[in-house]
Amino acid sequence: MFGVVPKILWERFYPCDEKNRIQLGTNSLLIRSDSQTVLVEAGIGEKWNQKWLDMHAVERENGLFDKLEHLGVAPQEIDTVILTHLHYDHSGSLTREREGEIVPAFENARHIVQKTELDMALSPPARVAPSYLPENLQPVQDAHLFDPVDGPSEILPGLEVVPTPGHTPGHQSLLLRDGDRTLAFWGDLFPTPQHVHPPYVMAFDLDPARTLEEKKKWLARATDEQWDWIWTHAPTPFIGRVALDGRKPVIESRSGSITPDS
Repeated sequence: MFGVVPKILWERFYPCDEKNRIQLGTNSLLIRSDSQTVLVEAGIGEKWNQKWLDMHAVERENGLFDKLEHLGVAPQEIDTVILTHLHYDHSGSLTREREGEIVPAFENARHIVQKTELDMALSPPARVAPSYLPENLQPVQDAHLFDPVDGPSEILPGLEVVPTPGHTPGHQSLLLRDGDRTLAFWGDLFPTPQHVHPPYVMAFDLDPARTLEEKKKWLARATDEQWDWIWTHAPTPFIGRVALDGRKPVIESRSGSITPDS
């Protein structure tokens, strides 16, 4: 998760178990207005065998569908699904098993993704193929539910997706604006609070130099304009705001302050 950053630095913030696993979340965002219900990200889903769940120490309680039910939202009530990219830990709940068949979970929703990302996901090179699972994507494609965009796009008034490549060539982030306030959902550009420090770039990134470039650009703008942030893989979801103490990012959250190590 932290690429070339030595373990002696990152383990102070993310202690690992005997298998070098750290605790992460797969956080989604639900946006509701008078006329639209939008889901951002679809987590790892429910279609895994027990061996895989044990290998990754997955906690299955309160999955995405359970949380939607708790909020009184049925999958068929989702109007739009926005994906930062289509790796299995972000697209797993796009489909689910029903009567022995894998079908789209959000059958009435348009699924927004960058065209570059969709093209790669449906015909991935061998190096990245394990990250794009056909069972998550092909039923959605067959049902003509993908609605790819090319570059910055306003999905709804105040709701925009912007390309943030590096992790994948077609990675995008989401900006939600209301008056002077902007909320940013970064996907895997800034996957955890620790990644607000630019050198913390994942080994999973296909183009880490581009990721670093994008991080510096968006960090400068988001701190200057005092945006609120959501981190997709933060172990505990929260909304925070990032400021710069000199050149050092400092996170102020609703539950306290976290200062990433330099």
